[in-house]
Amino acid sequence: MMSFTCPFCSQTTQVPDSRLGDLEECPNCHNVSQVERLRTSTYPAKGVRRLPVRSLADQRARTSKMIMLCLLAAAFACVALGAILMVSPLANTSAIPAILVIVGILAVVIWLAGLPGAIAREKHLPNADGISIMGILGMFIPIIWLVALILALAAAPVAKAVRVSASPRPTDARRPCPECGESIASLARKCRFCGAAVR
Repeated sequence: MMSFTCPFCSQTTQVPDSRLGDLEECPNCHNVSQVERLRTSTYPAKGVRRLPVRSLADQRARTSKMIMLCLLAAAFACVALGAILMVSPLANTSAIPAILVIVGILAVVIWLAGLPGAIAREKHLPNADGISIMGILGMFIPIIWLVALILALAAAPVAKAVRVSASPRPTDARRPCPECGESIASLARKCRFCGAAVR
């Protein structure tokens, strides 16, 4: 048995040695990661936790989410400020309140256009760029936006495969070969001296 740490939730999981190189699902967070052995026993140092490297898809999903949140906040701020100014004495002498309301409504429309693409990127769908383009085209043809939203919401999230290094087997454990008596690694299946198969 060997152990590896999930890069998403840092849960340590025990897997059989035969699973080396296979994709393994974390029992805690259900993300998929590949089990791989470390080259040396000195890395990572004891007590140091290895963090997963963010993929380009993760960075794009995070950026898209931040842009969508900022756009929505700006839209609500513009509409609220425009509505407040419309009831003030400034409404009769200036076009600023009406402009703010129009800018806020335009920001909401742009936010709605980007919504299907943001959902698709969050789910790591392979066709996220196509859904984004459909969402933008949906500003002019609403049925296309509706199809893009349905595609983004109906698709199941794609599990991310991440390469994870497993803890190495102890290499210093030795035992004698049952045939020739020479010292061999405790996990060896064949003696390197006499060639006999060992268990």
